[in-house]
Amino acid sequence: MASERSDYLDGLRGFAILGVVLIHVGQLYSSAVPSVLANFTNYGFRGVQLFFMVSALTLTASLRRRPTDLRRYALRRLLRIAPMFYLAAVFYLILGGTGPSRFAPDGISPLDISLTFLMLHGFSLTSINSVVPGGWSVASEVIFYALLPLTLMFATNLHRSLFLLVIGVVAAILFPPVIHAVFSQVPHRELVDDFAEFGFFANAPAFLLGIVGYWVLESRASLRLPDYAGPALMILSIVGLVAVGCEDIAWLRSNLVADFLLFGLVIGGAVSATSLLTTRVLRALGTVSFSLYLWHFVVIGLVWALTRQLEIPPMLQLALNYGATIAIAFLLSTVSYRFIEKPGMQVAASLSQRKAALAASA
Repeated sequence: MASERSDYLDGLRGFAILGVVLIHVGQLYSSAVPSVLANFTNYGFRGVQLFFMVSALTLTASLRRRPTDLRRYALRRLLRIAPMFYLAAVFYLILGGTGPSRFAPDGISPLDISLTFLMLHGFSLTSINSVVPGGWSVASEVIFYALLPLTLMFATNLHRSLFLLVIGVVAAILFPPVIHAVFSQVPHRELVDDFAEFGFFANAPAFLLGIVGYWVLESRASLRLPDYAGPALMILSIVGLVAVGCEDIAWLRSNLVADFLLFGLVIGGAVSATSLLTTRVLRALGTVSFSLYLWHFVVIGLVWALTRQLEIPPMLQLALNYGATIAIAFLLSTVSYRFIEKPGMQVAASLSQRKAALAASA
């Protein structure tokens, strides 16, 4: 059962990373392909929210199974993401330098670099996404790690989790106007727009839905869901994601709508025990998804440079770039997972066991 659950979660991560790569490849061709396709590829952004939801579901299950040792928990979380994230930070600083960029109009400052290595970049307009491409999601993840033990002290059942979700939804709605008001004098308005979208509170509902999802799955026997509920929910969610992804209606494409559609996918897939989300390909991608997330930015640029001169239709170029990016980034990610991520996890496990043994003998 634990193995099946792990396969399912890896499958969801694989599905998420396919969406994330899709948006960044699609952005290169958005003006050259039909608007419906451009809208759909851009909707791949919601893969990040699926990552958040799966992370919250996984960690909630883990912390509920055993007593929370905060030092052990912090150590495991740090060594899970820090080695690969720090490598990416050094790599992208060497590759791109510290000059002006989209997310740092005045250049990357020593403060931006310091905050990034301290993993506090989620609190700064100019550091949240400037040092490491896509680093904003890691910033939100780290903030969630810090808040989760306290959150679970309150979210001890489904009703309490739903109450927190309501608070999170209200916070997500209020966050953008508050940020725009607080930073109304900042000359680079795009930085404020990005922070309002990338900041932790804008994405809090995705994390909280992961916690709610844990309690829904724990309570499903008492909820007495009919057999068709799982497949129906999953199918409706997939249809909804595709339909919304093809549209260009702002409120439909909002974070909150995507959060609840993704929640339906996560719960529906778990309840129906479908093999659709546990294919070998999705599980393989999901296993190395963190490395793949960090590598795919540079791979997209490399593939783009090699294919942009090909005299083939833009839609075919998009498909070629997408497939090549996935393949190359997967190979790089397999190596970095094996030699960077996995050793970090093994060190964390070893130190945790040593601390547990010392505590037991004390």
